[in-house]
Order: sequence, then C-alpha cells, then structure tokens
Amino acid sequence: MNYVSFKEAKKFMKSLNFKNIEEYIQYTLSENFPTNIPRNPTHYKEFKGFKKYLGLTDYLKFEQALSFVHSLKLKNRQQWVKYCNSGKKPQNIPSIPELVYPKKYTDIYHWLGATKVNHSYLPFEEARGFVRELKLKNFKKWRKYVASGQKPQNIPTRPSSFYNEFTSWNDFLGNDKVKSKKTYLSYEDAKAYVHSLNLSTMKEWFDLVDSNTLPLNIPKNPRKVYKKEFKNLADFIGISVNKVNRVVSNIPKERVLNITKKKEKIEYLSYEDAKRIALSQEFKNYREFKSWSSSVNRPRNFPSTPHKFYKNEFTSYVEFLNLNKND
Repeated sequence: MNYVSFKEAKKFMKSLNFKNIEEYIQYTLSENFPTNIPRNPTHYKEFKGFKKYLGLTDYLKFEQALSFVHSLKLKNRQQWVKYCNSGKKPQNIPSIPELVYPKKYTDIYHWLGATKVNHSYLPFEEARGFVRELKLKNFKKWRKYVASGQKPQNIPTRPSSFYNEFTSWNDFLGNDKVKSKKTYLSYEDAKAYVHSLNLSTMKEWFDLVDSNTLPLNIPKNPRKVYKKEFKNLADFIGISVNKVNRVVSNIPKERVLNITKKKEKIEYLSYEDAKRIALSQEFKNYREFKSWSSSVNRPRNFPSTPHKFYKNEFTSYVEFLNLNKND
C-alpha cells in the first residue's frame, strides 16, 4: 500500500478536530477512513504518539493523570472500563492511556495503582476436593459463595471454562454420587433444539450449561454423547452457519422456535485493526485472550478465532498478542 507522507497524514488528521482518541478509533473502523493513510499510525517512523498526531492538547501530563486515576482506587481493567463508560471521567484523562502515553505507560495495574493479581489456580483434583468440602447443593449456591468474597484466589470463578477435566457441576460440587441413566434426544433433534435458542456466542452456551436450565434430554457435553455425529461446538450451537432450516418432528413445537431465522452477516475487522484491539487489552497469556474472545466483551466484528480467520496474515499468538514466549 502506498501511503501519503507522515506530514500529510498528520495534517489531515488534525483537520478533523477529534476531541479525544476514542473518536479517532471509531473513525478508523468506519468506511470513510482514507485508504492512503494507515489506520495504525505507528507505520510511520516519525510517529511519536496520538496526542501530537491528532492535535490533542487537552490531556493532563502523565504524572498528573496517574495521580488522579490512583485516587479512584479502582482494582482492575473491568472497573476502569465501567468508570470510563459512566460519564464521570474528565475529558483530560484518556480512557486508553497506552495510546496517549506510549513511552510511560507500562500496564493497567500501574495505571490504576492496583495490586497485580496472580491467577495461579490449583490443579483440578485439588480444587474439586476443596469445593466438595463446602457441601454446596447447586450452581446457585456456588454463585452465592463466589459473591460472598470467601472463595480463595487459587480457585477459578468459572471452573467449567478453566479446567478441561470439568464434566458437570454436580460432579464438581460433589452432588452426583447417585446417577441415573439419562436418555438423550438424537443428535439431529438435540442440535435443532439448541439452534432454536438463537445463541450468538460460545459464552451464551457455557452460561446456559452453568445455569443447569437445559432440558434433561439435552447433554451438556454433546461431544461426549454424540461421538460419531459431532463436528464441533460452533456447529452444534449454530453460530457458524448463516441459516438453519430443519424440520424436526420428534420435538414439541413449543421447544423449536425461529429455527429458520437468518443470522446477521458480520463484516469483520482487518487483521491490522483486530491486532490493535487485541494489543490494547494487554493479555498476559493465551488463556486470558481465549476467555475474552468467548465473552460479550469481544466486539462482534472481531473474530473469536483470529488464527483461522486471518490465515494469510496470522503467524502466532505470541506475535498477535505480543506475549513473552514463555506465556
């Protein structure tokens, strides 16, 4: 791509009179962004920060901004994002400080003045043994226990997503000593029922599984039950197809709703824009990214599996997320 000179790009950006860096980011995602100017200005060797590039002069100096943010006593990125969206943040404090103070910004914990949490979780057997001693009767009791603040830091809040060995909440909580043999729907009927729920993300499926509200004849682990027919979870949930059109005679009509509803076509971000958003989240490891990509926090136009979607540009998650090779 032949881009205009840095001087010309900078002059053009200043002419747009952005009030803050958030407006610029929204502009980079629009169709009106010029093709002869890079969406990521770090392409230019002369680039020295967004403040000068966009002509922003209203942000406090880093030390002043840092002092103000520390006074808020926020503990993590989620609380920071919530504060930025509350309307209480002053205009002279950037919501994305890493782009405004690229040389002085280190990480979100330093920015907030918070203690870095080391999520070193127990092995599955030890975690399950500890939780079973609590004698919690169901998932609702588990949620209440987590909300009480009594859960140790080395036990994950969502063990169903963290541990590959996790099979069911009854097993994890120790409530499945007496098991009854279940009769599940056929693969096609179960798949059609799940499609009728119109789930749009993996997180919605896992939340549904965790809530224990699935019908007893729909397995929580379809891969294990339907070994021969099962392709992948996305196919089973119905988030990898644009149209589902099945006629299922064995399922009650009240359970099968909107099966033929067309899914919305999504225009995904370019590789460069997706990588920029991923880097702004400052993931410490792939597990953090995987959790985020399966949650509602991931933008809809950001693919949940970038290594598959950007086959030509993608090299590795170490490069994509700027991780240390040991992470």
